[in-house]
Amino acid sequence: MIKRLELEGFKSFDKRLSIPLSKGFTAVVGPNGSGKSNISDAICFVLGKTSAKSMRAGKLTQLIFNGGKGKKPAAKTEVSLILDNTAKKLPYDEDEVCISRRLTQKGTMSYRINGKKVTRTEIVDLLSFSDFDPDGHNIILQGDVTNFIDMDPVERRQILDDISGISEYDDKKLKALKDLDVVESRVKELIIVMGERKKHLSSLKTEKEDAETYLELKEELVETEANLLYTKLKNIEKEEARFKEKLGGEEGKLSEAETEFSKASTELESKEAHLSDIDSKLITEGGEDRVNIRTEIEHLNVQISINQNRIESKQSEISHLDGLIAKLQSMSGERTSALCDTLKDEIDGVHGTVGSLFTVDQKYAVAIESALGSRNNFIVVENEDIAISCVKFLKDEKMGRATFLPINKVK
Repeated sequence: MIKRLELEGFKSFDKRLSIPLSKGFTAVVGPNGSGKSNISDAICFVLGKTSAKSMRAGKLTQLIFNGGKGKKPAAKTEVSLILDNTAKKLPYDEDEVCISRRLTQKGTMSYRINGKKVTRTEIVDLLSFSDFDPDGHNIILQGDVTNFIDMDPVERRQILDDISGISEYDDKKLKALKDLDVVESRVKELIIVMGERKKHLSSLKTEKEDAETYLELKEELVETEANLLYTKLKNIEKEEARFKEKLGGEEGKLSEAETEFSKASTELESKEAHLSDIDSKLITEGGEDRVNIRTEIEHLNVQISINQNRIESKQSEISHLDGLIAKLQSMSGERTSALCDTLKDEIDGVHGTVGSLFTVDQKYAVAIESALGSRNNFIVVENEDIAISCVKFLKDEKMGRATFLPINKVK
């Protein structure tokens, strides 16, 4: 139920006006031109009617008070309709619900419910709770009755359906059926898509299982290779330690052999010089002295033979020790290469041993290896930080030691 109508700047009403509407039947009477129809137009306006013609205007801005009798035209018009909501038919807790519509001379339109800005759609939705349609037949304007009488039965039935709300529900039903067709079509599409997705999902599941199996096998392979490498490294370290221990004793023997070899060589040279002197005397002297000299020559020859045997023995020992040293160096290189391979897998920036990073003509290989010495097995890394990381890794894994050569420190 409408409790009152408030309007300002609407048609002939320039000042703010509040019109109370009593419960039951209300009639507005007055002489022609007093503004009776403007009140019904104001009600149509605030309820959201969109046709300016239905409110007896060429365009909506003509609904704004245009002045007259020395009065200025209004900048805007605003109409408010206060509804009784004590029965709570409208979805608001308040006992009164105020619907407002404002229009400016620039054509700017705004709606409000209880002072809160809303859209026309929200106004129409609110009125639908009372079965009211702003553009329907709830409001009968001048000439509507005559038009109703002149209508054919089908047109009258249509109007009655509009008033009773049947048309609205028919429209909603038709819209719902169209929406249902769209939904059913969409559901069919989704069923097809879901079928394809299920196939794809099944394929992905198989690929996932294959990938997981591959990763497990790869992890086992890496672990096995790491264990083999670790075992190989430990065996090399043990053999290296054994050869180092053996080499320690052999180096002493080598030094001793070299000393004896030098001594024997010196003694041999002395004997040969003495023998040469004796041969010279034999040429110039004879008799008993010659016999004595011959005896001394034979003795010297025996000594020379003994010394030559000693020299050959020491040379054999030296060759044997050189072989041990070469084998030890080879094992040391293998150990360093194994360490280097492990570090490459674990740390970025490890390039390899010095010897592995260049190639030389085979005829120069021995000379280059001799010149490089132990530096041949230095591990080349990008920078000092990587070298520190490598040292820490070897220490943590108890894999021994190695010498690192950072590239940024090489001049």
